[in-house]
Amino acid sequence: MKKKTIYSIIFVLIAILVLSACNIAKPSPEVDPASQTQVAIFAMATLTKYAQQQPTLEPTEEEPMPTFTLLPTEEAPTEEATEPPVEATEAPTEPPTAEPTATPVAQPTVIPQPTTPANLPQPPADAERISFAAGTTNKTVSGSVEAQQSKKYVVWLDKWQLIDIATSADNAAYIAVKTPSGQVLVNFSNRWLWYRDFAQEAGDYVIEVSGGNFKSNYELTVSIPQAISFERGTSSLTARATVPGEYGHDFSFWANQGQKMTISLSQPDKFVLAIKLADGTVVLSADSKANSFDGVLPKAGTYIVTIHNIGKEPVTVDFNLSIK
Repeated sequence: MKKKTIYSIIFVLIAILVLSACNIAKPSPEVDPASQTQVAIFAMATLTKYAQQQPTLEPTEEEPMPTFTLLPTEEAPTEEATEPPVEATEAPTEPPTAEPTATPVAQPTVIPQPTTPANLPQPPADAERISFAAGTTNKTVSGSVEAQQSKKYVVWLDKWQLIDIATSADNAAYIAVKTPSGQVLVNFSNRWLWYRDFAQEAGDYVIEVSGGNFKSNYELTVSIPQAISFERGTSSLTARATVPGEYGHDFSFWANQGQKMTISLSQPDKFVLAIKLADGTVVLSADSKANSFDGVLPKAGTYIVTIHNIGKEPVTVDFNLSIK
């Protein structure tokens, strides 16, 4: 009996040793240290490259002079549109300086293009000239165009004047725009319903309207705001305008981000204000029915303020502007 017990113990010990040997022989997963190092190096290189690229992603400073062209979509302008106004001086609005209180020098009774200058050339036989009534900065003309046809207009612009062109129609009313030298700014293939930009040259700009594959009854609105600029050392101005009944008068000027702008009118109950940037950013919608403004400006750029006469009779109004 004693022998059997000893044999049993020996057998158990042998079994334990055999099982241990099997576990030792079983391969366990190992991580290649070289592979780990390569992964770490790749990750570090990727992060370094990303970090090096970051400065190029930072927004650059906005150019003070107007040199951009807005690219509208097929839809009619809603916000800005957006993206109309005119210039009262021979040079564009003065770019912002380090002095945030520089104020516009207004030419109160000077309207950019009140009537067609006598010395302008006659438009081509197939084109109609657009000119503004005295005291206005915009004109709307109505027309009808057959499918696959177009209607042509010309409008005079001085260099650096800001122009806003927009159409509305029962069907599409696409536009094409050319400079006086013949440079194509917009093609019908772009399918644009509006366009806003600063004139890079003086002369007659050609605007064409087409309904594409459809006959179209349309309205074409051309706006050229009255540009006002700031005198150094001042922070306010008053510009006077006589606005026809149910018409709007546009002012344009440069201001910096973070400046406080205040606008008031001498006859506020007869007008509604709308404010936007030349890039189409809406600051104050006409839908708000506001007739004054007091707020901080969201961006640096050219601002367009429209004062709309809500009555049927002409009104002479003082436009009071302060930017600090």
